[in-house]
Amino acid sequence: MDEKRQHRFLTWGIAIAVFGMRIFFPLIIVAIVGGINPIAALNLAIFDPNTYAAILTGSHITIAGFG
Repeated sequence: MDEKRQHRFLTWGIAIAVFGMRIFFPLIIVAIVGGINPIAALNLAIFDPNTYAAILTGSHITIAGFG
């Protein structure tokens, strides 16, 4: 892989791994399982973390089924 593509791969790969899988992916999961939109899931995560955690832990079996 040439240097330009390697730099892109590392830059975008790390950004997607960190922000995508640690922030956006859990919000999408809570939105789908909780039946709410992603903005409402973000609001729950920021302003009502106990409810967010309850939805996330309550859907553990569904989430674990997808690996």
